[in-house]
Amino acid sequence: VLVGIGREKLEDLGMDPGPVGNVVFQERAQNINNEVEILRDPALIMRVLPELKQRLDAIPPPAPPPARTGLRAVVAEVRQQPKAARQWLKRIEDQVKDSLISAGLMQRVDPDVALAVQFYRALSLTAVKETDVIAIGFTWDNPVFAAEALNLYIDEYQKQHLRVYASKESVAFYQTQLEKAQADLQAVEAAQTAFMRSGG
Repeated sequence: VLVGIGREKLEDLGMDPGPVGNVVFQERAQNINNEVEILRDPALIMRVLPELKQRLDAIPPPAPPPARTGLRAVVAEVRQQPKAARQWLKRIEDQVKDSLISAGLMQRVDPDVALAVQFYRALSLTAVKETDVIAIGFTWDNPVFAAEALNLYIDEYQKQHLRVYASKESVAFYQTQLEKAQADLQAVEAAQTAFMRSGG
């Protein structure tokens, strides 16, 4: 909404701009934070989770690296040392978790919920200042899957947006606008018919 305020109004407010003329204040047409909250709703991820799982399972596994010989094999083996240490720590962590779960101190997380949390963390939302633009990103190691996941998420957001803002008042408003447009069209057609008859 652009609001132009004349010089006399600015003088009343103590904001006399001098000889430069009018000042234009700009206000957002809608509250962008409402849209950001809809986008951050975890229910959106849960609704697209089955489709995301199917697409994630359809991704072929990466090809194994070619066999290395000589100096390259030694370098690769040295590089594998930290990976082996991480795998060893992961096994210890899994054993500790299993012990805590069997003791009743922890609960096992549902794999679907864990995957949904991972997808939710892969999303990034940024409201661009002084605009009605929201930048949305999805970070994944496979760019094709990231693009597909983001498209699915945005489609679900649009459906949720329509559900949130659907109301009988808006339907009634558009119905009255339709009736008004039809009445205007009939009036124009009647005027055109009268003009054609009078002109022969």
